Amino acid sequence: MELDLAQVQEALKLDKEKDDESMSGYETHHVNYSLWTVPQRYRDLTRLGSGAYAQVCSAYDRKLNKNVAMKKLTRPLKTVDYARRALRELKLMKHFCHENIISIIDVFTPLADEPEDMEEIYFVVKKADGTLDQGSKSVERWSGF
Repeated sequence: MELDLAQVQEALKLDKEKDDESMSGYETHHVNYSLWTVPQRYRDLTRLGSGAYAQVCSAYDRKLNKNVAMKKLTRPLKTVDYARRALRELKLMKHFCHENIISIIDVFTPLADEPEDMEEIYFVVKKADGTLDQGSKSVERWSGF
């Protein structure tokens, strides 16, 4: 089953007006031997971690005046599975609005006018105090499991 690129474009809501709202233009930052191309509103990028298909860093959002977490997906349309994973994650983050579930603040794709040109997708979310793994270990300590 082929993923419809229009679904990705709709989910990302790619449009040039959004770029103008992000304090016009992008800047490139070096974070843990990787280049991050982000809107100028984000400063002080610091590595938080990485996984199988993404990297995560913290950043200061000058528009919101607070720290956020930023997830960088590289080559999100490399395969249908990668595209489905990215689309599923984005749709879930856009759907949920609960204090215990991280919701999306911003999504951007630098230098991509069309979905097939996307080399990277960045998700910006509220920065949590810890990870799910840290939370589960804390519960284990208190519950005696």
